[in-house]
Amino acid sequence: MIENDFKFLLNQIGKPVKIDDGEKTTRTKAIISTHQNNFYKRIISTLYPIESGNIIEFDNQKFMITEPTYPKVDFKYKAVIEPMFYQIAIFDHDTDLFFFTDAIIKSFDMGMEDTDQFIVPTDEFKVILQRNDATDLIVENDYFYLFDFKWVVMGIDKTTPGVIKLTVEQDEKQDVKLPSEDDTYILISGETSVHEDSTYQYQAIAYQGVEELDKEIKFSIANDVDSEITEDGELTVKDTVGTTIEIKAELEKDSDIYRILEVSVADLW
Repeated sequence: MIENDFKFLLNQIGKPVKIDDGEKTTRTKAIISTHQNNFYKRIISTLYPIESGNIIEFDNQKFMITEPTYPKVDFKYKAVIEPMFYQIAIFDHDTDLFFFTDAIIKSFDMGMEDTDQFIVPTDEFKVILQRNDATDLIVENDYFYLFDFKWVVMGIDKTTPGVIKLTVEQDEKQDVKLPSEDDTYILISGETSVHEDSTYQYQAIAYQGVEELDKEIKFSIANDVDSEITEDGELTVKDTVGTTIEIKAELEKDSDIYRILEVSVADLW
């Protein structure tokens, strides 16, 4: 195919896409085709340079290039992209808060290797993230929450440019409980141990199955305490050490779809 033919196809059937390389987002057009061997994967062809770690967004879905891209052929770039079905909240030790990031989660079987770039014990799950300023700070024993379970980072693979692959182990060895596509639920992220006379920011996201919902969530305090929280999740702690604060996030007032996070007021030392 000559360049003019590809440009014609791009104009006729190309999709508007956003390409996030971890530093900036670029809008362009690309041809998205199905993958012969995997129902969920896609193949992207575009005139814009792409590489592993790029997040490709189109049709309100996010995909990521998880492996090194094909060499540029004449005039176009081509790569396999995988869907990012999950969003996880990872604890950030610098801010003592959680930050949300899109992720690919899959099972795998891998042996042990230990170098400066590759530390992975055999385990059951891996989490694939874009490598950026935030995710590059992840270290072993960091943790995140997914579907109300705590997952601990046991190994980190940075051998693929632009990509971080985490080996994770579920805390307390609980079985993973995945919601059905009809389940609607809320996840809250933020500190569970707080201090008197301090403020903290909490975030919440509503899901149906594994799909994020574009719904407004409001915060409130569910129990009788002195602390206060704004509707957008800013907690002001006014209670003394030993008090438990029940932070409630709900889709609407008196809704039966809500989540309560128990927060303990702790000593500074």
